[in-house]
Amino acid sequence: MSNCKNSNSEPTKRQLMDLASGRTCRQAKIVNYNDNAMARAPQKRKQDGPKEGTSSKKPAPLDRRPSVASGAPSTSKDSKVPSRQPLLSETAYNLQKTKYRREIQNFNRTGKNMGCPEFMEVFEEGEFLLDSYGNYSKSEPAVKIVQDGTHYLRELESFDGPILFKKSKGLGVEFSEEINVENLEKLLEDQKSLNVICSFTQITKAMPVKKFLELFKKSSRNDALNVISLEVSKLKKLAKEIRAPKYVESFGIVNQVKTALEAEKQRQGRLYLESGSSEIQKNLNFLEKVISELPTYQKFLVLSTKGSFTDAHIDLSATATFFHVKTGKKVFYIAPPTEKNLEIYEKREKEEIKEWIGDILWDQWIRVEISAGQTAMIPSGWIHFVWTPEDTIAVSGSYLLEKYVPRHFRITKLDEYCLQNQKSGITMDHMFQGFHPVMWAYVKYILLPDIAGRTVTPEKLKIVKIFAQNLEPRDKLDKQWFNKAEQSEILKKLKSEVRRLQNQ
Repeated sequence: MSNCKNSNSEPTKRQLMDLASGRTCRQAKIVNYNDNAMARAPQKRKQDGPKEGTSSKKPAPLDRRPSVASGAPSTSKDSKVPSRQPLLSETAYNLQKTKYRREIQNFNRTGKNMGCPEFMEVFEEGEFLLDSYGNYSKSEPAVKIVQDGTHYLRELESFDGPILFKKSKGLGVEFSEEINVENLEKLLEDQKSLNVICSFTQITKAMPVKKFLELFKKSSRNDALNVISLEVSKLKKLAKEIRAPKYVESFGIVNQVKTALEAEKQRQGRLYLESGSSEIQKNLNFLEKVISELPTYQKFLVLSTKGSFTDAHIDLSATATFFHVKTGKKVFYIAPPTEKNLEIYEKREKEEIKEWIGDILWDQWIRVEISAGQTAMIPSGWIHFVWTPEDTIAVSGSYLLEKYVPRHFRITKLDEYCLQNQKSGITMDHMFQGFHPVMWAYVKYILLPDIAGRTVTPEKLKIVKIFAQNLEPRDKLDKQWFNKAEQSEILKKLKSEVRRLQNQ
């Protein structure tokens, strides 16, 4: 910057404001994520207090931190990404980020909750610095930004990094105009209460729908309220007002199982009309039971008031996530699931380390700001925490993908360990309920028919082996679709296919 005369001097507030506003020129190019892709020295920032005679009121964070998506170029194959230079010298920028980190660390030593008013006062002041690419000091920013979902299959072909769609056109995600603050009480008439996270204390409370909406409509509140676990697939009015992206409907494991079961049900139905067999009727009853009991995690209605904060986590069973904002704004801070990062996360969840993971992975966070009308797609296993800078209504969904099956099994085992050993406050509500039954059904109705008698790619063989290594017949599952003998038979066929494929 021309007004930064001395690279070793601390930048002025004006320079920092220029830095924040300069984010609109951000490059947008996907990177190859590995253990070394984001290596960088720990850094941080803190603002000087007001000078005597000046106002002590802090500037609103969003006034000087516009969306990373604003004005960002598309990353379609034909796009040309202009090269950018750092907006501040690396020394000056790192100095600010280091001061900010020290302030966060000082708060951590108090032992107070992340999300409490004292933390948010510190956090919001410098949160825009929590971005590994905020100073353009690297050649390849880590968020892939595209104009819309017209070519979503091409954009999601590899899906190994976060993608932000500036418009939902073509994605297939639907969020009815009927879903607004005024209509929510009527749309939620099937729901008596909501599980509301009181962000200041991080305690979840059951709250009547009417009371929550009354608070949501107020301009000022005594707490920041966050509803993130309201899955509406089985609510009559809301279910039809929301639709997940077409990518999720086509490639999500649960969706594929449902499609296969419905096709099998139609086939069995035709056979029953011809024969009237009691055995076929039994099969039909079984298929109807499984279809009705399939897990529903793809239509979460998210209602968050300004200031809400969700601490660092990996979504249940390392599901991939889509997040579409209808009104308001959400900011995600995400870190890649490298082997080292996953090991750190596992130790933190098992309470083997006490430090805040936000500090441990300080140099790796990528800031993704999702504004109204935008949709973010985040792959499996990315560690993330979330801040809500303004009242927000959004929809999100979690889904399993075959390519991420190794990660799904790994994080599910971690979740189960924490549940059994009462670690990190994990409860059944934090689990992907029905995970193992879904995996058995996927192998029986999709994977085995897909590979039977065929030659497969090395990547596919790896997935088949992961299923064979991780599926374990059990007497009791949370959804009893297959008894232990049936599970053993499925696994026997799967291992037989593994041997055949390895010998080809």
